[in-house]
Amino acid sequence: MLRETLKNFYAGILGGEIETLLSLFSDEPLINTPLQGEIRGKANFIRYLSDQRAFLQEHEAKAELFALTDTDQRIVVEFVLYLKHGNKNIDLPVSIVADRSGNTASEIRVYHRTLAAHRKTCRQATSNEPFQAPGRTPDNQEIHGRTSQTGQSSNTGAF
Repeated sequence: MLRETLKNFYAGILGGEIETLLSLFSDEPLINTPLQGEIRGKANFIRYLSDQRAFLQEHEAKAELFALTDTDQRIVVEFVLYLKHGNKNIDLPVSIVADRSGNTASEIRVYHRTLAAHRKTCRQATSNEPFQAPGRTPDNQEIHGRTSQTGQSSNTGAF
């Protein structure tokens, strides 16, 4: 259950599956994100899901599962979020780490670049290099690499 729900985390947010996402936790929901920090409690988690859903819908987000690592202590799910911002396509790598408590999570941590938080202060990135996952060689990257929904490598720079 935990593994499958985490694999479908963004689909669950977009689909408004609040009860399913609440069932991830063994106790009070606890999630840490780069932009919001610690979010604790059912009401705060529901507000987070609502805010995320609005953001994902606004940016016509699509999530693609990249990798999953499952151990006795935690599950790490890696996605590429394909976002649209104006006329730009952005491929955003995201990792979700759930610390296990049996078949539920005691805590979830989300990791990603904080492009949106710095859009007013970051200058536009000039690199047109596609995202290359750490530890992947160019030959290997061709198999595991990601392109935008238009089939072109996208700029992973700031909004």
